[in-house]
Amino acid sequence: MPRIRILLCAIAVALSLTACQHYASIGPGDYDVQQKLAVTLDRAWNRQVEGAGRICAESWTSNGPLLDMLCIVPGVAEGSPVIGSGAEAPRFRNGMTAADIVELVQTGLARSMQASDFVPISIAPATIAGREGFRFEFKFGAGQSAMETDRHALGYAFEEEKRLYLILFHAAEIHYFPQMKPIVEEVAASARLPRQRRT
Repeated sequence: MPRIRILLCAIAVALSLTACQHYASIGPGDYDVQQKLAVTLDRAWNRQVEGAGRICAESWTSNGPLLDMLCIVPGVAEGSPVIGSGAEAPRFRNGMTAADIVELVQTGLARSMQASDFVPISIAPATIAGREGFRFEFKFGAGQSAMETDRHALGYAFEEEKRLYLILFHAAEIHYFPQMKPIVEEVAASARLPRQRRT
C-alpha cells in the first residue's frame, strides 16, 4: 500500500535526521516551559536542545520529528515570530482573531517546513490555563527531504497580558496522530501559568 510505504520511509528518514539533532529527555512530571507556562507530563518526551529543524520556542517529539512534533510557544510578545524565525517569519499582533492566529500558524508551517494544502477541520472556544482561548484542528501536507507526508494538527491558543500562548501538535495522520492525540490533550489540560497553583 502506498501510504504504508510512505510511512515506513518517514520512519527511516526520521531516524537518520535525528542523528543530526540533539535531544534531552524531559518528564514525566511537572515541567516549566521557559518559566512562562507549566505543564504536567505523564511520560517522557524528547526536547530538542540544538540542531536544525527547530521551528518554535520548544520543540518536543515522542516518535521522531518527522512523525510527531509538539511545539509550545509561551508568551509571544507583539511583533515577535510564533512559528519559524528570521525576517520572513509571520509575527504576532495584539488583538488577532482566532482565525487570524490559525492562519499565522499555517503560514509559519508553510515557510519553515514546506507545509501546504491546509484543510480546516474546526475552531472552537476552549479554556486553557484558566483563560478563555480556543482549540483548533487542521490537516496539511508536508514536504521534507523530497518526501510528502499527510499531517494532522491540533492546537490550543490564548492571550494573556497582550502575549500569545500556543500549544501546537502535528503528526503523521496514519497511526501517530490518533495514538498521540489523547496524550497531547492531557498536556494541554494541565497547562497553567507559573503563578497558578495546580489543583
